[in-house]
Amino acid sequence: MLKFFSIRAKILMLLIFVSFTSGFILLKLSVNSFKDDKIAYIFETNTNLAAQFTDQMSREIQLVNQSLLTYVNNYSKNGTLSDSAADVIPESSILSGIQIFSLKNNNSLTMAGSIKKQAAKLLAPENPALKAAVLRSAEANKEFFYADEHLYFLYRYNVGESVFVILSFFRSETLAQFFDSGSSYRGFLVNAAGKVFLKDPDSPADFLTANFSKLSDNIEFRNGSGTSKIKSDSKESWLLTAAQTPLNGIKLLMLVNESAALAALNQIVRKAILIFIILSAAIVIIGIISANYITNRLNQLSEHTAKITEGDFDHFLEAKGNDEVSELINHFNKMTSKLKDLMLATAHKSRMETELKTAKAVQEVLFPKSEYLSEGVEIQGHYQSASECGGDWWHYFENDDFIHFWIADATGHGVSAALLTSAAKSSVTLIEVMGLSAVENMKLLNKSICSVSKEKLMMTCFHGIYNKKTQILSYVNSSHEPPILFKNSESVYSKGNLIFLNDSVDSRLGAATDTEFTPNEYQLKTGDRIYFYTDGVTDIVNLNGSALGERGHFKNLIQTLNAKSDLPSTMRNFSGALEQYREQTELHDDVTFYFMEAK
Repeated sequence: MLKFFSIRAKILMLLIFVSFTSGFILLKLSVNSFKDDKIAYIFETNTNLAAQFTDQMSREIQLVNQSLLTYVNNYSKNGTLSDSAADVIPESSILSGIQIFSLKNNNSLTMAGSIKKQAAKLLAPENPALKAAVLRSAEANKEFFYADEHLYFLYRYNVGESVFVILSFFRSETLAQFFDSGSSYRGFLVNAAGKVFLKDPDSPADFLTANFSKLSDNIEFRNGSGTSKIKSDSKESWLLTAAQTPLNGIKLLMLVNESAALAALNQIVRKAILIFIILSAAIVIIGIISANYITNRLNQLSEHTAKITEGDFDHFLEAKGNDEVSELINHFNKMTSKLKDLMLATAHKSRMETELKTAKAVQEVLFPKSEYLSEGVEIQGHYQSASECGGDWWHYFENDDFIHFWIADATGHGVSAALLTSAAKSSVTLIEVMGLSAVENMKLLNKSICSVSKEKLMMTCFHGIYNKKTQILSYVNSSHEPPILFKNSESVYSKGNLIFLNDSVDSRLGAATDTEFTPNEYQLKTGDRIYFYTDGVTDIVNLNGSALGERGHFKNLIQTLNAKSDLPSTMRNFSGALEQYREQTELHDDVTFYFMEAK
């Protein structure tokens, strides 16, 4: 009889639990994956459609303006819109008609000229939509509205004291495609105030206001378009795609009902449940057979396991027979004999990993944000450690009048170097708020490094203070790679017109507590850029084992700066050039560099 708490029962229950749990998780993940992929596909498809519609509309409007210009020029020369006897717009033209109105002081309109296609209808001056648009264009100089399946554009111009309004209208094929009744979405054009400018014929007039009272709060535009998953006032889920149109203030909206879009998911779920039930039944049957076969000889092994959990590593089992269970017992005996050594090795490794994780966590907080922009400067930085913990460190700090710059490289790698940079960061945090000069700041940091390292570990460092008012950079170089200044006044950069900030190079930090430092300064101008780096950049090697070196370093740097890109693009291009040379090889040293641009 099967005991509830026997190994056989536990194995059987485990198999059943695993089969049902894994099946449920797999089903859940599959459904969610399908749902996410379907929604992503809808968003991507509608975004592409929206972009296509807005591009087509832009081309239509451009073509309308070009065609209109021809007729207006002819009117200016000959006093008539047409130079042909037919006095009609050709059927091949995108324009349906043109009207010129004279606007009086009492806001009355008088027809001054017109031309149209044979079947097109012209608007009378008394038309309410026309009069309203003309009055709006009197202030904005241009206006548009939609009527009778045509898009109307009005342009106001003055001739002396006379005011004229040119009206052109055409039937937009783009809008006809967008509002195609066979579309899978509900389409709308809305103005800046959220009022519907145009809608598809299948939607009620008050569809948006009745279902989405806060629709405008859900639209976020990026590069002219945006997507969002929103809820209607009745808590129904909808997929919204929006795009800016070339019509000033008019947005294109595409709404897809999520439930309707995911209707096919229900059929997939039913099939998946059926398959899940069949597989689960098969697993249960196999589990019962396997449990009865295996567990008869596992009680002895279970008792031995209990002794091991109590710390008895000297007890061994006697293996009888030549089957798989006997082989398992033999391996188990061998495992027991090695477990003592493994426990000792694991404990030692655990301590080492804990120390490295602690050092890495401490070091991660040392570095500032890699991107920074203020009224005084723009900064773009990069750091990549060659191991779990690195010895490079960079930092910046801005107050009301000054911006502090730091870059340093501690000797060695690993925990010791990371702790040294941590001590430097802690000291600098206090030093920066004291309002001292660059020389005095470096003296205090040197004493701090000497105190921590006992003159056994040292650090190269460059420190500069930028005066935002005078644009003067005061700096001290403590045996660090000299930063490179790129003057904005240079049209083309070459190694000959680069300025290296190495007027004087002092001893490394940590060498002696009484080290003296030499002050230096340079007058910057708006647009000047400074490149700070550590020697790890030149130590980058490729798959052939060849180091980048100073020559390759300067070549990539000069080519990047000569592109005259904005600072983020400069950072991306330079980092990309280094990664392309590196070819995924391991770093021999930490790689740290950053760009600063004076504003």
